[in-house]
Parts: sequence; C-alpha cells; structure tokens
Amino acid sequence: MFEDKAPEPLWAPPSRPWRPWPRRSARLLWKSPRRKDDPGVPLAEWLTAETVALVGFDRVEAYGTASGEPRWTWQPPGTEVIACAVQAAGDGIGVVLHHDDGDPLSQEIRITTLDLGSGEVVSTRAYAREPLGSIGAYPPEVALGVGRTATIAGRWGATPRFVSLDPRTGDAQWKREVGDRVSEVSVLSAEPFVVSVKDRGQRGGHRLLLIDEHERVTVDLPEPYERFGSQVAVVGGVLAVALVARDQSSTTGVGTGFGVFSVTTGELLWEWRHKRGASAFLLAHRGRLIVLHGYGDRVTVFDPVDGRVVAHRRLRGYGFDARLVAAGDHIAVVCTARADTHRLRVFRWR
Repeated sequence: MFEDKAPEPLWAPPSRPWRPWPRRSARLLWKSPRRKDDPGVPLAEWLTAETVALVGFDRVEAYGTASGEPRWTWQPPGTEVIACAVQAAGDGIGVVLHHDDGDPLSQEIRITTLDLGSGEVVSTRAYAREPLGSIGAYPPEVALGVGRTATIAGRWGATPRFVSLDPRTGDAQWKREVGDRVSEVSVLSAEPFVVSVKDRGQRGGHRLLLIDEHERVTVDLPEPYERFGSQVAVVGGVLAVALVARDQSSTTGVGTGFGVFSVTTGELLWEWRHKRGASAFLLAHRGRLIVLHGYGDRVTVFDPVDGRVVAHRRLRGYGFDARLVAAGDHIAVVCTARADTHRLRVFRWR
C-alpha cells in the first residue's frame, strides 16, 4: 500500500530540493455532504473494506466504504449515551460503552459489540459502574480496548490506582498505584495502557507512563515542548505521540509535530515537525506509522524504527482537527471541528 516506486528527488520541486512534498494524490471515493448544523464531534470512526462508520454520542451511522450509501444505524437503548468506542482490528467488530448519564442513581454500564457489516448486535453485557471511575470526564479517565478497559479508580478519597478491567466480566485484571506526586492524570490508551500525568508543584513536569501488571516505563517530555498531545500510536516497538510547543496556538492537544519513543526504555528515538497546519494525527497501520497533517489534506508514512519517509499523499479537501482511520488500501478522514465542513472523506491510496 505505502511503498512508492518514484525516486525520492521526484517528491521535491527544483526550487526546494530539501523539502519534499506530496505530488501524488490519493483517489477520493466520496465525501459526506456539507452541513450547516452542528452534528457533534464524533467519538470514534471505524473502517473495513465494506463499511465506514461514525460513532456519535447517541448513535452509530454506517456507510458503504466505496459508495457512501447509508448501510445501517444503531442507537443505544432508552436515554443511554455512548461514552467511548473502539474497533477490533481485523475482526469487523466495533465495541461501544454506553450508559444512562441522566440517572445519578444508575449503577450499571453496558458494553455492546456490533457487526460492522450488518450492524447487528453480537453481544451486550452489563457491568457495575463503580469500578470504571468517572465516565465521560475530561481529561478522560476511561479508555476502551478489545481485551482491556483502562481506568483510574479511587480518584476521590481512596488511594488512586490505575486499573485494568476484563471487558468480558468487568473484573479487575490488575491494579497499580498512581503515586503521591501526581496531580493530573488522563488515560490515553487501553492497549497498551498509556496515561499522561503531571506532577505536583510549579516545576512538576509532564510524563507519559506505559503500564502493565509488572512494570512501568516512563517517557519524559523533551525540551522545549510544553505538554504531550492527547493521542498515541504504538507500532514496531515504539510509541509515537504529539508534542505541543509552548507557542502552539491550538488548544486541541493534537500538536504540530510528534516524537517517537522506545516502549521498553522511554528513550526519544526521533522526532518530526511540520509548519503547515496546526495538528498531527498518528495511526499505526501495517507496521508503518501514518501521520495526517496540514489541514487534514496531507498524509506521510514513516518507518517507525528510523523515521525514514516511505510515502506521501495529498488528500483532496480539508478538515480542521482531523482524524484518520485505515483498512487495507482505504483511508477515511474525519473532521472534528464544529464548523461548516464535509465531516467525512474516504480515499483509496492508489
């Protein structure tokens, strides 16, 4: 999908041979109609060769990947809302966590798996709400995975702990203490379990923690950055995360560049920055690191180990604070800005 046969000099104009640019464009299959109302920011997006789906707080809407024709819609029962969602890689299954956010006495949450081809419910399980901590909080304290639900327990009163829950039973797989010096914490990923923390005090710094049952790897924020972004990608034994500079005007947390760190030592291996646009979205796909940047109109593919650029593509259209999802040689770009825009664009790589 990614390797391009053109020699590297063809990626740069003669006047700027040191700065490659994407001369090739991915093939636009379709884009959603422009909307004047505010449809809300999608919580997640799913993609297979046949189906692309947008997960909102009150429904999941699916379309044909190649055609854009509506395929199915699923809504949580009653007045329940969707808090978070994830796609099971390679299985054609989507997983949603939903609950009744209007009932303060509700002690139950549900996790439902959906067949992405038909929209049919594969399974629904109810769990006690209390072990999950604060659902829907910002910064997020819960992340959903296929084999793990990651959360923070005991934030108020009891000793706070990172908790890994089995999504099949709701039981705790393991717990790790947060630590006394931590003042702010958010869960970025469930698989692997990655959290962003800030230590107490004016000189308390930002760190990322990669946690499992037996060990904890610390990633320190490199200079001159102010904080980490709110999204990570793990591929080829490295972790990529957006790095937000102190002069960054965007407050979305997606950053203007990213750093790549070892998952075993936390060492910074390489980093990359761009000047055009104010966001960078990271995605692990087929052993490569895909980066959506610019104004949702540029894709660059990297070898995650050494930072070598493997391929570039232009994407017709634009999208502010855009996210990317890939399946095979299809890619879908979702604009999350609350503005008059095409919410969804679907492409083929070649």
